[in-house]
Amino acid sequence: MYVQRSVSELGPLPSLLGRDGVVSVPDIYSAGEIAELNAAMDPFFAKKSAEARSYLWPDDMVELGILRKVLSPGMRNVLFSIMPDPVIYHLLSSEIAARNRQPHVFSEKPGGWHRDPDCGYFAYDPTHVSITVYLTEVGPENGMFEMVPEPPDRPIHSESKVVSITGHAGRSFVWHRSFYHRASPNCSPRRRRIIKISIQRNAFLSSHLKAWFFKRTLAELSNGDAEMDLLLGRHQGKTAPLLVPATSVLPSPVTPTSSIGPLTSSSESSDRAKGTPTVPHVYRPRDPGDLGPVPQLLALDGIAMFPDIYSAIDLAEINALMNPYFGKTAGEARSYIWADDMLALGLFDKILSPAMRNVLFSILPDPVIYHLLASEIAGNNTKSHIFSEQPGGWHRDTDAGYFAHDPTHISVFVYLSKVGRHDGALEICPQLPERPPRPETPVISMTGNAGLSFAWHRSFFYREAPNSGPRRRRVIKISIQRNEFPSPPLRSPNFHRTVADIPTGDDELDTLLGRFQGKSSPILFPFKEVAPIRVRPTSTISQTTDLIK
Repeated sequence: MYVQRSVSELGPLPSLLGRDGVVSVPDIYSAGEIAELNAAMDPFFAKKSAEARSYLWPDDMVELGILRKVLSPGMRNVLFSIMPDPVIYHLLSSEIAARNRQPHVFSEKPGGWHRDPDCGYFAYDPTHVSITVYLTEVGPENGMFEMVPEPPDRPIHSESKVVSITGHAGRSFVWHRSFYHRASPNCSPRRRRIIKISIQRNAFLSSHLKAWFFKRTLAELSNGDAEMDLLLGRHQGKTAPLLVPATSVLPSPVTPTSSIGPLTSSSESSDRAKGTPTVPHVYRPRDPGDLGPVPQLLALDGIAMFPDIYSAIDLAEINALMNPYFGKTAGEARSYIWADDMLALGLFDKILSPAMRNVLFSILPDPVIYHLLASEIAGNNTKSHIFSEQPGGWHRDTDAGYFAHDPTHISVFVYLSKVGRHDGALEICPQLPERPPRPETPVISMTGNAGLSFAWHRSFFYREAPNSGPRRRRVIKISIQRNEFPSPPLRSPNFHRTVADIPTGDDELDTLLGRFQGKSSPILFPFKEVAPIRVRPTSTISQTTDLIK
């Protein structure tokens, strides 16, 4: 368990990071050092100039003879000014392609805005931090880094202030990975090159140090350098020495220059359907006494099981109607039936049956749909089909708000095929999401027959395990959120016919389809309160994923 530092224990750099999420620091490398680094990297990146994103990893730095130049005394001074026991998580240089209209990461989110899902957030105490140094000049069109300098427990909205970091080759800054941020699109004709080093407190496991691209680095950098031993994780799993920098680095605050504006994708307005919803300026969480048994359990464990929502006959009818549709997409890694497809197939009323509505209104009194779909994922896979770039696929949904005891963003799953441990089961860590998962963190694996029904809190750490079995896995997924949170997907092409053709006058459907968005909605109660079933952990992360391998 991580014990937060007190405010008085923080130096000027982490204090400012905890408040604003991003700070500028004096240039870490001199102009001559920047020229040397670029000269060493140029032939490497020239071979990858056709790639949308190309990376130079730590073992490549060893090969090029620049690792110690990157981890220079000046850089170490910054790292140890942030935290007394930093362990490296990312150590890389990267280039991104030019002439792009979308951010190069999280482009599925409106504007690319996101929080890094592999970090913890501990209010004023920054524990997961990145340092970026521009190796090329970066202006507004060159893929500049941007951040919302507001506490990240409040989802962003169109009026959120934005800090934009532009500058010369050598510009250096530090940022808090739990704050909302993005790399803006590189619309210019030049590739953008940076150095990025991410660190975290020694108490948190750094799975990346076990990756193939650190093998030579760990083998060739000898023990005995106290700073390097800390940075390379040689004290992981035990008490680390707490070191102070040779010279404490003085940070400079960065002033916001604009606001986010409409939360749409950088390419097409239809991409509003994908990602972070806008949010009211202040959401007032419900008191614990206002919560029914389902949201209480969701706030506690992040997951709640229900008696099967659909009967065996219902499931047979639903699958029979879906089979021809999914039969045409059997070669795809992931395939979807969207809300308008359900309407065309005669499935809409069967999916949003009285029993399903009972569940939805047992969770929230004013649920608005965010996702309404059925999906299939291919078999014979060794990785999670989403967030596979995260260790083991573990992540939190960055488009959901988190309000401690009040769950506001929830998904409901119903398996339409039998799901065992090797069939893409949903797995969740039943601990509060402020604490990142560790190898010993308990895990709940949801396995069962077709019809198994459960809801899960989208802010908790979870994953969809690899579907390594031979069969495609099929599910229904419905995500809901409080009416106060706008639901951009309802404006997407996937909902056009549904919103237009479903008649008004049914308070439940009118609420679910967002017809009260932007105004007060009726507070509705389920016909019959659903009694949730608590699910116990079945294993730990180290037993279910390769997080520490």
